Amino acid sequence: LPNEPISDHQSFLDYGYDASYFLEYTLDPYYHTSEDRIEYMNMSYLEKVSRLTMGTLAYMANSKHHVSADDLKIKVKGTILSYPSQLTICIENNRYEEDTANLTIHVYMKNIFTGDYVKGPYNTTCNWTFLKEVSDYWEFKIASRSYSLQFFVLDISVDGFNDDVGLHKEIKTYGITFSTFIIIIPVL
Repeated sequence: LPNEPISDHQSFLDYGYDASYFLEYTLDPYYHTSEDRIEYMNMSYLEKVSRLTMGTLAYMANSKHHVSADDLKIKVKGTILSYPSQLTICIENNRYEEDTANLTIHVYMKNIFTGDYVKGPYNTTCNWTFLKEVSDYWEFKIASRSYSLQFFVLDISVDGFNDDVGLHKEIKTYGITFSTFIIIIPVL
């Protein structure tokens, strides 16, 4: 019973898990009384539930649910249809129906010649790090403001953590900024 502190299910619900009591189908007049005995249970139903549980556990133990670097795509798109123009970075997980990807996402935008890249007029360094659990995709938009003429490198890398330790993927692309425009050279 949801929202009942004495419910067996409440601790599951508190942490975002659905809970169901499989034996509710077998309720009888003796359930949760001093006369509740095994001979009153529907054993064939209990057997089906037990087989289903064991089959699910066996499947999960033998399945390879871990996302590999080949399952991830990093896409960078620019747009000039909005003012000011912006970059969109998208991390896609092609196996999201089987497993999420626990990722540390690093986005660096640097001037090719100086190594520094500062977005004006607010003097903000273009260097971001995110910890995300990516199901189907995750998107990040970099809005432009007023840029001086610069050649830049955009370096995006993802590294796995938790059950995705060892996962790594990285792309670099280059571009030019001036005024409110960003021109990206496509990644080949």
